[in-house]
Order: sequence, then structure tokens, then C-alpha cells
Amino acid sequence: MIKQAEFITSAVSITDLPKDDFDHFLILGRSNVGKSSLINAITNRKKLARVSQTPGKTITLNLYLLNQSLYLVDAPGYGYAKRSKTQTLTFMRMINEYIQLNGHLKKLFYWWILILDQLKMI
Repeated sequence: MIKQAEFITSAVSITDLPKDDFDHFLILGRSNVGKSSLINAITNRKKLARVSQTPGKTITLNLYLLNQSLYLVDAPGYGYAKRSKTQTLTFMRMINEYIQLNGHLKKLFYWWILILDQLKMI
């Protein structure tokens, strides 16, 4: 059960991450699929993670500390947002660096596979 949840930081590089030993759980998915809403639902906080109707508002890795023991990490979405090739490449490099170099990453959650694909089947 999540008793405490707080936004800690926005990161654009591995050097921006907190210097502690807490595990990280990364949430990946398409733009506007509900990654931020998922964080709000998991934490039972309506406004912890900012939610927008416009795809592509998340442009950094946003870290939320849960129960002073682990981080949920909200990554920029992909697919629907209108972004330049340069910005898309920057996001890809940022996420790739995070996945490859973050020794605390424990799990990747591909949110669009779980939700969006199920909705298409209905």
C-alpha cells in the first residue's frame, strides 16, 4: 500500500537522478495513453502527476518517490505528439541513457501494451 508519494525531480540526463539507492520503475508508453493518470491512480493522488489533454506535454523523466523506498519514473510518450526529429532524437537518447546506465532500474512498464491494445480489441 502506498502511504506517501511525492514528486522529486525532472531529469534530462543520468546525472540529474537522485544520489540514493532506491529502485526505479520506468513507465513507458505512447503519448496521451495515460501514464501520468496511472501514477495518480497508483498513488491515490489526483494531481501528483500533471495530466494534459494535449499529447506530448511530458518532456523529461519525472521521478516520484513512493513510501520513501522506490521511484516511479514517468517518461515522455511517443507516437501521437507532434515533435521535431531533433526533439524526438533527444528524447530517445535520454531514455536510452537512462535504461542503459541507471543501475537502479528494476522494471520497465510498457503501459500502451496493457491498456491501448486491450481497448482496440473491444
